[in-house]
Amino acid sequence: MAEQGSSQKIISVDTIRDNVVILKNGGLRVVIEAEGINFELKSPEEQEALIAAFQEFLVGLDFSLQLMVYSRRINIDSYIKKIQALAPNETNPLIKNNITDYTNFLYSFLEEYNVMNKKFYVVVSYAPATIKASMIPGLTGTQTKSQADVNTEEEFQRGKQQLETRVSVMSDGLSRMGIQPRVLTTEELVGLFYNLYNPMEKEEKRYQSNN
Repeated sequence: MAEQGSSQKIISVDTIRDNVVILKNGGLRVVIEAEGINFELKSPEEQEALIAAFQEFLVGLDFSLQLMVYSRRINIDSYIKKIQALAPNETNPLIKNNITDYTNFLYSFLEEYNVMNKKFYVVVSYAPATIKASMIPGLTGTQTKSQADVNTEEEFQRGKQQLETRVSVMSDGLSRMGIQPRVLTTEELVGLFYNLYNPMEKEEKRYQSNN
């Protein structure tokens, strides 16, 4: 029990609802996934234009934000298993051997190199008066009583509207730079935070499946 209490103390998230992260101090966060653009393939003129547009975009903001790059090792076990499942039904010996060689290559390549999948996020914040958060059953670290003062549902909705205005400004600015933004849903946010606090779980399962 002591270990669980210590873990909950370092987790700043109180709950997640309506695509909004509610912190224990009452702050609100929306996470926007932003598709990356290949800057190196742009011409020098295009690169300068993008840099200037980004600078202008940042200067025009009147609220804080956080840029986050999330890297995780690619897990393609399901893909490899689908390829392997083709071999028993293949009648051509040459193709059958190619399937085996290809899957062996993938396994050896992934063992030798850390192939990473990178995602880019913009975290938009808003700090209203403290709010009451609704608990989400089954979400680790969110079962405790909120540390914030208890306020009304109307106050949460007002804070959410202010946050949505900021999200709209962010989305418009990113779209003008050719970056396609997408607000993470409640389910996606739960999955993101779970992976952040359990970074090795999927990798352990991958290696166990090979034994």
